[in-house]
Order: sequence, then structure tokens, then C-alpha cells
Amino acid sequence: MHLTMGMNGILILRLLVGSICGFVIGYERQANFKDAGIKTHMIVGFSASLVMIVSKYGFEDSFNYDAARIAAQLISGIGFLGAGIIYKRNFHINGLTTAAGILATAAIGLAIGSGLYVVGIAATLCLLVLRMIAQRTERTLKTMQQSYRIVLKNQEDMEVIHDLCNGYYLLSYKVEKMEELQVAIEATIVFSNEAQIELFTSRIMKRDDLVSFELY
Repeated sequence: MHLTMGMNGILILRLLVGSICGFVIGYERQANFKDAGIKTHMIVGFSASLVMIVSKYGFEDSFNYDAARIAAQLISGIGFLGAGIIYKRNFHINGLTTAAGILATAAIGLAIGSGLYVVGIAATLCLLVLRMIAQRTERTLKTMQQSYRIVLKNQEDMEVIHDLCNGYYLLSYKVEKMEELQVAIEATIVFSNEAQIELFTSRIMKRDDLVSFELY
């Protein structure tokens, strides 16, 4: 297929806009010290735009072509990229938001590549605003959520966690028997307010069987 000079210029513009949208999303991620930053999101936005252009215009000279076929496969391919970003650490799953952002960037790139400039740019702005709102909410919630490692001596009872965390919302925990009749407890607790955190900390620090107590 032979595209006119004007059409080639429009398609190149779509690539540039898709890359810029990815750059903007990646900048916000990198500013928050996430693994996938400017380069990753910019390349995803560029690639998605290019895939959409090829899907729409690369097969117009073929009989009975399906313009959505190649673009549809991009969503499956993005799944592999997202799987490499997600990892588990200290009972917490990390990278889910970044992986979802990669998928959103790909979708925005597809929109730009298909010529939906207003939709793609508006989606970029909406995504940034929603992320800022969500991050502020998460920061508020995380101040009420603490993860501790507590080591107690002369403890054989594996149910000691219930004694320590009675009256608090226990998000996750792990109890491990150690040498010399010691027990190591790793627990993530959700508190209602700062006063509860101080009360819990004070209660643990006053225990006679306490070996160590630390945030992690």
C-alpha cells in the first residue's frame, strides 16, 4: 500500500503523540520511584501506536483484512511485560499498579494510533489525576498500617500472636520457632489512629519476654 505524504505525516504525528503520552505517564511513575518509569512507558506508548497503525493501514491492500487482529494481540503481549513487573516481598504483592499502568499506556497508544487524539490525550490526563488521588488516599491509609518483627523468649505457644494483636486488625502474620525457645513474629497490623499505634508499641516494649522489636 502506498500512503500519501500527508497521510504519512499524520501517522508519524500519531507515533509522536503516543510516545509523549507514555512519557508523561512514565514521568509520574518515576517521580514516585517505581521500577517502570519514563523509558518503559514511552516505549509502550510508541509501540502500541505503531501496532495500531500497522493493524489499520498495513493490510488495506489485502482481501477481506481484519483491522483489529494485530491490535488485539497487543493486549496479550502486554500481559508478559506486566508479569515481569509484579513481585512478592514481605507478604505484600508489589508492582500491580505499575503493571496496570503499562496496560493503560498500551490502550492509550492504541487510541492514538487509530486517530482518536482527543480520547487518548483525555485518557492520559484522567489516568494521571486518578493516580494522584489514589496515591494521596494510600498514603493516608499506610500511616495507619505498620509491619513489625517481634522476637520473644521462652515462648513455645504458637498462638502467641493472638495475645499480642488482640483488639487490632491483623492483616497478615508469620510465626517462626527459633532456638532457645524463642519465637519470631512478623505481623502487619492496621490501626484506627496514631494513638492505637503508640498504645500497641508501648504494650510490646513493656513485655518482660521481649528480645527485639522493630519495624520492617
